[in-house]
Amino acid sequence: MKKQTLIVTCLIMAISLRYTVLGLCPIRCQCNEERLVVICDGAGLDVVPITLNPDLRELHLSKNSIKGIMAAFSVYHNLEYLDMTNNQLVALGRKNFQLQEKLHILLLGHNMISSLHRSTFDGLSGLQILKIAGNFIRELPDGVFTELVSLEVLDLSENSIDTISRDAFMGLESLKILLLKDNKLGHVPTSSFSTISHVLSIDLGLNNFPILPDNGFFNLVSLEKLKLDSCGIREIQRNAFKGLENLIYLLLQDNLLDSIPTKAFPYLKKLLELSIGQNNMKTIQSKSFEGLINMQTITINSAPYLERIESEAFVPNARLQHVILNHNKKLKYIDRNAFTSLTLLRSVSLRGNDFQTFIKETLPWSDLERFDLRDNPLTCNCSLSWLLHQLQTRNYSDAFDVDFTHIRCENPPVLRDLTLKGLTIDDLGCHEHQTQKILTWTFAAIGVLLVATLVVVLWYRQRFANDLKIKCNTSIPESHRYRLDNHLRGASSPEQEWVVKIGRDPFPGRLV
Repeated sequence: MKKQTLIVTCLIMAISLRYTVLGLCPIRCQCNEERLVVICDGAGLDVVPITLNPDLRELHLSKNSIKGIMAAFSVYHNLEYLDMTNNQLVALGRKNFQLQEKLHILLLGHNMISSLHRSTFDGLSGLQILKIAGNFIRELPDGVFTELVSLEVLDLSENSIDTISRDAFMGLESLKILLLKDNKLGHVPTSSFSTISHVLSIDLGLNNFPILPDNGFFNLVSLEKLKLDSCGIREIQRNAFKGLENLIYLLLQDNLLDSIPTKAFPYLKKLLELSIGQNNMKTIQSKSFEGLINMQTITINSAPYLERIESEAFVPNARLQHVILNHNKKLKYIDRNAFTSLTLLRSVSLRGNDFQTFIKETLPWSDLERFDLRDNPLTCNCSLSWLLHQLQTRNYSDAFDVDFTHIRCENPPVLRDLTLKGLTIDDLGCHEHQTQKILTWTFAAIGVLLVATLVVVLWYRQRFANDLKIKCNTSIPESHRYRLDNHLRGASSPEQEWVVKIGRDPFPGRLV
């Protein structure tokens, strides 16, 4: 009996020792000892658990109530992934990640962090992604990221940053993506960009830049993507984009521009895509995008005052392939020469504008792989017969998930909400239109014939009168013309009778 008890005791001790070595998994957490992954999302924790497997590689602590970290991670030297988003972290302290040389991804978004120190990220030489979005950080001091020599993505969005020191980004030798969206920057931090000339993408949206000054991005010679949406931009100076020779994508959506900043474009020789909707321009004028010689996609959505696109608006953009002009509620006119010579054009979206009809000559419809004209107040009559033919003879939906051919009628009331593709020529009133056209031409021809006949009759009548006058003047002797003149002036009745007899003598050569 004693022997059996001793065996059981040894087994219990062995099992306990095993779990001590492997780590204790907290309640409401999921621990995978084979993959060395622990998931404690929403587990109600208020501190970082320190009883986990020391060889842990991935730790998920999102949606808890953790307020501090202290030296909690010092036991997890092999940690590669740490998620502490949506906690109650107030500060990160100093050198609390000093032993996490293998950490690649650190997610600290949506906490209450208000400041960063120069030694906060010491030891994180292998970190590749750092996300601190949705906190209360106001300032980025010099050298705060010096240790992050491998960092490729830095997300500082949704903070309260209004000051960025000149050397704040020093040490970010591998940085590719910088996100500063939705902060309180009052100007472009030009000097701070001098140490990250190699960065490829910057998002500065939802800050406050009334004016984009000359040379504001001069140091970003490798930049390919720049987002400046919702920045309250009223003016873009001529040399604002100087230095951005490698820029491929530019977002200027949702600003206060009254016109297209054409004069600032010549520096953007490699730009492929421009988005400039939700601004205040009323007209896209001729050659508005001159200088963007390689542009392939233009997007102008939700511009509240845009009404017209003038002739040759896109003529300088010979490589344009995709045009997106959606939900511009006042846009109802596109000049038939606006897209002249765009031989590479492949898709056009004019959805949700104010067009009542479309002119066939406006675009090379038969060459387009896709066009979207939905949600316009179309008047479905014979003038759209060409579009009906396009919709019925070509299958545009094979290569797309959405059938863009579901274009509906607004008028006449009898056709309201019916798809144009499902109608016939008779529904569009084309036969009535042809009959009216024939009758119109017929009546016009008759009218022209009557006018011509009247002109001929009047001409012959005038000619006969002129001939008669000449004949009278040559046949009446000079002595009798005086009597004739008196007659014309109202001579007496006997004289009138005598003149008539002279003019109508049935026996020529005999005096009466």
